[in-house]
Amino acid sequence: MKEEYMVSKILIVDDDDGIRAILRSFLDSEYEVFEADNGIDGLRLIQEISPDLVILDIMMPGIDGMEVCRRLRADFRNNILYILMLTAKQDEEANALESGADDYIVKPFKKNSLLARLKKGIQRVKEKREKQLDPLTQVFNRRAFEMFFYHETEKARRYNRPLSVIMLDLDHFKDVNDTHGHPVGDLVLVEAARIIGHSCRRSDIVARYGGEEFIVISPETDIDGAVELAEQIRLAIDEQVFPVVGSVTASLGVAQLSQEPKRDLIEEADTALYDAKRSGRNRVERYEPDQPKELLNLLVVDDDPDIRNLLKLRLPRLGYKVTTASGGDEGLSLIGQINPQLVLLDQEMPVRDGFNTFLSIKALWPQMPVVMCTGHGSIELVRVFMLKGGRDFIQKPILDMETLDFRLRKILKDIDEERKAGEELAATHTKMEAEVFKSSLLASMSHELRTPLNHLMGFAQILASGAEDQVEVSLKIIEAADKLNALVDNMLEAVELEREDGLELSVVNLPGLIHELGVFFEEQVKKKGLTLKVHVPEVSIRADFQKLRQVLRNLIDNAIKFTQSGGEIKVSAREEDDHLVVYVADTGIGIAEKDFHRIFERFGKLDHETGSKSGLGMGLYIAKRLVDLLAGEITVTSEPGKGSVFSVRLKKGGI
Repeated sequence: MKEEYMVSKILIVDDDDGIRAILRSFLDSEYEVFEADNGIDGLRLIQEISPDLVILDIMMPGIDGMEVCRRLRADFRNNILYILMLTAKQDEEANALESGADDYIVKPFKKNSLLARLKKGIQRVKEKREKQLDPLTQVFNRRAFEMFFYHETEKARRYNRPLSVIMLDLDHFKDVNDTHGHPVGDLVLVEAARIIGHSCRRSDIVARYGGEEFIVISPETDIDGAVELAEQIRLAIDEQVFPVVGSVTASLGVAQLSQEPKRDLIEEADTALYDAKRSGRNRVERYEPDQPKELLNLLVVDDDPDIRNLLKLRLPRLGYKVTTASGGDEGLSLIGQINPQLVLLDQEMPVRDGFNTFLSIKALWPQMPVVMCTGHGSIELVRVFMLKGGRDFIQKPILDMETLDFRLRKILKDIDEERKAGEELAATHTKMEAEVFKSSLLASMSHELRTPLNHLMGFAQILASGAEDQVEVSLKIIEAADKLNALVDNMLEAVELEREDGLELSVVNLPGLIHELGVFFEEQVKKKGLTLKVHVPEVSIRADFQKLRQVLRNLIDNAIKFTQSGGEIKVSAREEDDHLVVYVADTGIGIAEKDFHRIFERFGKLDHETGSKSGLGMGLYIAKRLVDLLAGEITVTSEPGKGSVFSVRLKKGGI
């Protein structure tokens, strides 16, 4: 419900029945009014109903208004609550304000004066809410959370009390927004915030940390209690049927405050959340620094034996397998042997300093993450190091192992997220390419299939009309059907090629393969009045027979298609050291040099310049892709009007 339509709640705490009745008569028409006749009940109701404003009498039996006010202000979460004191004495103003009241009014009071002060108080509450509450979910925003977090952690450390934090992230929330739109995503966030708040105790502080992330501060709660609470939240979300989307899950990370001031509780909870995501989502993980789940392979390169020994002694306790090197050359040698996940590199070393060692690492292992350590690093060195792919720069001396541990693990976490983002981007790109290819293929097919289909229909109509020369018409029908078959074959070859199955290598006798293709094209060559000549030495090559056959078939078919009657096609080959080059030459219409790059592209037809030959424009594209799979090279030389020469260069020994 939007705030402008919400009725403000006012609690009257006064032991005088008459005063409460008068106040209710003033307020009932505009506000939701609650009553308590003593301080204890007043405090209880405040916890239950969370009023916006409290009208509090100073003089009451038992706990008076001053004490109620002080107790309320002792809890930092009541800072939004507006407190208006009622007093019968003018001189109690100072005491009322000192105890934490926002305003006071002296009995007997006038209705208009009271209502004006209440209106001012309610406005103040709304302004505070706008600053402290997330406008969508109505839980605390990040700014308010940081204030609460500071106060609660200071209090927990001062009195040596337990405090835990729960970090929650809705799983696959981007998919919700992408599939159903942001308005539905907003409904999911609102419902999730409601579930989290309902699952928590009043002493817990719930905030929206950012996007689909929520965070809970649990005072007086150790990590076991917080894990139990987190599991309750997870189950409640998992069992809820959300608007439109139905099922939603959440991953949660839990961490407990350490008395060590340098330990970052939020980062620890975030690390645990990351572990929950990595372990399959829809689960709760706790941060346990003393029980790392896996050893991280770290190489330390430093000429100082004290530093090497210190890191080798201390870091294994935090989950590292540490290998050390005393210089850059030794470090480079070890990288090839142990394949570390991270390299921690000292800058000031004799012979080969850290920066030059870093450049060598990047030249040999471009993806290797490197962290530089130095006691005298210049800003320029840091800048160049980071620009050239360094991951972090740490100032010596290294005294706090847990801080170092956090920074190194954060680097690995970032790398993993970058890798996943890259994989998702590549998958999206591949999917988009496939969709473009499919659309282009369908468009080209619809155009090319229409011509032979029209021929078939026309010739069939001629037969149906009782034409005299039925043999000639039947031959035309067969020719059109052959064209359809060729188009379908071309299409299937293109689709099969997109699957990129593995190679099946075998020894291929080249003269035998060319002879087979000569027999295959014999009738087509004769019908068009062409001459096919073959000059191939007795040589074998290790290759995928079917793929090599398809390459040469497509090249010969292309030559036949674009060579006029009386022309010549020549297939030849020669050996070049450990390579074999096969040539398919023709005396056809040729290709302009500016079009060389186009003929190997998908649907790269030049029909508008070379005639009205039908086809998908896929034959040479398929040949090029197959040659690439065979780790070879295909090129063309040509001159318009004089013919073309296609050459395929392959290793004789295979890939």
